[in-house]
Amino acid sequence: MKRRHNFTIFSTETGIEVIESPVKSLILSELKKGALSFQEIVRITDKSKSTVSKHLSDLRKAGLIVEMPDPEDRRRKVFEINSRYLGKLTRKRIDELDEEKTEFLAEHLTERGDPLEFFRLMFHVLRVELIKEGINIDPVLHEAGKRI
Repeated sequence: MKRRHNFTIFSTETGIEVIESPVKSLILSELKKGALSFQEIVRITDKSKSTVSKHLSDLRKAGLIVEMPDPEDRRRKVFEINSRYLGKLTRKRIDELDEEKTEFLAEHLTERGDPLEFFRLMFHVLRVELIKEGINIDPVLHEAGKRI
């Protein structure tokens, strides 16, 4: 049985970033409260300095955080969040999804089901999967909407 996967979503100047790493999510969660030094982040995450350094580097490159000199001690660095928190997603376990899919299809592929609702859901699922792969179809949807 697989466990659920949790994702944290942030908006940056260049787009949407989905964070899968629990450590990166923790760092961002703490930085939402205010700026932190490298040592404080190491203490909060309870990870090695090299691990924290790698996570901070990834978050910086993604445009999620910024690094600045500490105003009290210019030899040290502090980190601040440079993005907007949008929310969390939880991906269900595979066995839960299979059970839900079976129930939904059984209900909606019978005469009692609403075909419009079924196709609406299928379109929504397709759109979400494309977004997860980094494909933004909003411009296409906008153009299609203008034609309707």
